[in-house]
Amino acid sequence: MKIFSFDSEKGTTLIELMIAIIVIASVILGGGMFFVYGRVYIVRETHRRAAILVASQKLEEFKASDWDVLVLGVPEGESPPEEVTTGDNSLIPYNIITNAQYLDHSGQEYLEVTVTVEWTDNTTNTVSSTTLIAGP
Repeated sequence: MKIFSFDSEKGTTLIELMIAIIVIASVILGGGMFFVYGRVYIVRETHRRAAILVASQKLEEFKASDWDVLVLGVPEGESPPEEVTTGDNSLIPYNIITNAQYLDHSGQEYLEVTVTVEWTDNTTNTVSSTTLIAGP
């Protein structure tokens, strides 16, 4: 019983070996890129979730504030000035842009507050959250 045959009619050719190597290399490189890009997207999603948490916390601060403090010194029909603050959690440095717009709808006063969190990890990314805060 022969395990290896060196007969030219039954052996593999150089072309078959090269095709097999190309196929195997393609599978290995494709799988490697799958894991590399997967890791990049996991990191990006982690940063986005942290930014959503920061925006949510900032909106909760506004909701807990007194109405008079929120609209203090702002003439009716105008918006408070845009506020930009910076912060840094353990994941990313970020900017928080707070924009509020004063609304009066059928005698009911509202403040529409939008909080945008910007951060840069290879590209500039943003997350925004908006809420309405009713007046007294």
